[in-house]
Amino acid sequence: MEPKGITLYFYNIILDDYIYFRKIKGERYPLAEGETRFDRIEKYNEDIIELYNFKTGETEKTIDFAAIAEENTPGKQFKRFIEAEVIDGKPYLQWKVYPVEEPHNVERAEIITYDLNEERVVDYIDISPPSQYTEEEKRYYKSFYLIDDSWCNFLEINGFIRESIDKKGIYVDYTDSWRDGVIIVEMPASMLPENNVKLYAEFPRLKEYDIKAGDCVRLFFAGYPDAEEIMGMLMEDGTELTYEGCILDSVLSIDGKEHEVSNMDEYIKWCNCPPSSFLSYVLPSKSKVQTSSI
Repeated sequence: MEPKGITLYFYNIILDDYIYFRKIKGERYPLAEGETRFDRIEKYNEDIIELYNFKTGETEKTIDFAAIAEENTPGKQFKRFIEAEVIDGKPYLQWKVYPVEEPHNVERAEIITYDLNEERVVDYIDISPPSQYTEEEKRYYKSFYLIDDSWCNFLEINGFIRESIDKKGIYVDYTDSWRDGVIIVEMPASMLPENNVKLYAEFPRLKEYDIKAGDCVRLFFAGYPDAEEIMGMLMEDGTELTYEGCILDSVLSIDGKEHEVSNMDEYIKWCNCPPSSFLSYVLPSKSKVQTSSI
């Protein structure tokens, strides 16, 4: 089969400040003995990473991953997942490259370490975060269990319920293993609050957005915002968060008993959920919370 040219775009978040956009253009060859759609070889002729600073609103750096692989690891290419960390005040990126003809051969994979300030490949540095969470990190990430009403009815008493995303709910997502303090919120644009000073101060262009039927928005909140801050920016101004009637289920309390919760500190105290590698939440709105179109 002839190779087919494709252009793909991906994004993710690194180093607290950046969304990286990956632009790929290449060729795809199905393996003759392959049985699934994943049994294929992909050769990237173009593999560009753009670092967009969502605090300044500018693209600050462009990195040619294909050129870096060709110069440093001929015959190999980046597959997926970029890790990033600041070591001694300097930001580093790190990723694995795999043989083009053996994209799943982990034994032949190599690690590339990239000095972002000097914009060059350097010798390997261990940039992995410590395996143990600090008490501050445990407290922060545990607080986000508060927005899952299968364990606590905090959502329900504030006019939200947890359902599947295909029912046009609000999707809240973060990966605490990265420890980047960035929270992603995806929701139908029609559900944005009409008036919310904090939300539109954080995203000034959002207020001017011309909403069309079926539009969705994806918001990136940086700086380790807690669950109350996020919820407060999804509700109409004047609608106060409440803990009245908030109950933590006995199944996930530290002593196996049901607890009344009157604030986030009490939830953190009694909740028995440690940080996990990945958490996703879906929070559709009830009618009593105003979420009219702009």
